[in-house]
Amino acid sequence: MRLSYLAPLLVMLNSSCGHPRQQFHLCAPMARSDLEQTDVPRITKWADGWTASIVPRIGRVNSLYPGTDPVSLQGPVESLALTEDRRCRTLAGSACYGEPSGGVYCSQETIARLFHAIALTAANYSMYFGQDDDPVAILDFSKALAVVDAKTGRRPLPHSLELELQQGSMKARLDHALAIAEGIREMEETGRSSDLEAVQDAGWLYQKATFELLSFVLGHELFHAQSGCALEDTSWVESSGNLERVIRLQSEPPLCADGHVTPQEVAADECGFRALARADAMVEADLRGRLGSGVGGLSSLYNGVIVRTLSIDAFSHITTFGLGGAATEKKETNALSPAEFPPQRGYLSQPLRLFLFAAELQNSEKYHRDEVALCSGSAERFASGIEHKIESCVGRAPDPPIRERLAREFAGPVAGSVIDRWRQGTSWFDTTSPAEPFVCTAEGRCRPRRRCER
Repeated sequence: MRLSYLAPLLVMLNSSCGHPRQQFHLCAPMARSDLEQTDVPRITKWADGWTASIVPRIGRVNSLYPGTDPVSLQGPVESLALTEDRRCRTLAGSACYGEPSGGVYCSQETIARLFHAIALTAANYSMYFGQDDDPVAILDFSKALAVVDAKTGRRPLPHSLELELQQGSMKARLDHALAIAEGIREMEETGRSSDLEAVQDAGWLYQKATFELLSFVLGHELFHAQSGCALEDTSWVESSGNLERVIRLQSEPPLCADGHVTPQEVAADECGFRALARADAMVEADLRGRLGSGVGGLSSLYNGVIVRTLSIDAFSHITTFGLGGAATEKKETNALSPAEFPPQRGYLSQPLRLFLFAAELQNSEKYHRDEVALCSGSAERFASGIEHKIESCVGRAPDPPIRERLAREFAGPVAGSVIDRWRQGTSWFDTTSPAEPFVCTAEGRCRPRRRCER
């Protein structure tokens, strides 16, 4: 189906329990005012190519809500229509926003960019599952995003990554991963399974990771659109008291940089985490069905670990830089700059939301819980964010007692390297004693390179 790039795609989402049916407006590139690229027709053609995947993925989120078939692999997308709306121009690089009684507006280009990068990362995991090669050293989510931006003409490839991808067999590996990602797109477009096992395996990871990410993003925005939450079952971060505890941490020193979270944003995040919890339970059920039938080369319990790790890695990027944000050059140190963590008055701050997202998914993992964690790039973004928020709040870098407190507050879904540094009263990205870089392996294990520690 060829869509006009001048108009958004309209998708109807069912809801009941007193919450009216909502409209999803998928805003095409030409409807936005913040594009950095110059080749808009090229971007448009590429984004249209991924729309065939966007529609069923949004439809999948339908199945989380009352009044739909919870077993259905694709929720009931009632109708498709083309419309124009000036409000698409207010997205400004964001993924989506919900407007009371006005529906949810999502950027076609931004969602396609996210999906393409997840597909490329999932392809990387499926290619190197169980091998000695460290797949994150080859292509993690942020690197995948940079490759997608370069391939689509959005931004040039960062020089450091360009040099890395020219080394040894890296180019051949990347070309293989790109071919698998294209196979995923074609599988989504045609609705038919691929004959290639690597595409089938990577496609499963892709579908589940995008499902989890969209469940939180749309769950949050649907609260705003519906002025209420259609999901009654609480998430683990709610029932365990972690959400309340983290919100309280943000309201007082040393994490007071963003101030109090407004009740409306607390409720919207609650709804997002409820949707995430329900989506992850459905992923787990689907995984067990897959294991029972012996489908695919990745048929092991590590499927769940990989999906959750991939979801956390992608979420860590979009909460730090925004879905429209660039994949930045790797710093000489492990620190990100304070400018990458601007104040978010009234909202749950970026690193705290990331912590809760990881905690929810870690709690869902029944067999390899310690291996679903913030590590590698996601650990870097979390640790940098927390330390910068503290410096903005109290006017100085965290001292050893504060760091020791951080180790107590955030132990669990955070890589051991971060917690150990904080327990010692030092920064994870202290340039005088650089931390050993943690990575997530193809099996989802969070460990230092070449040495298992978790």
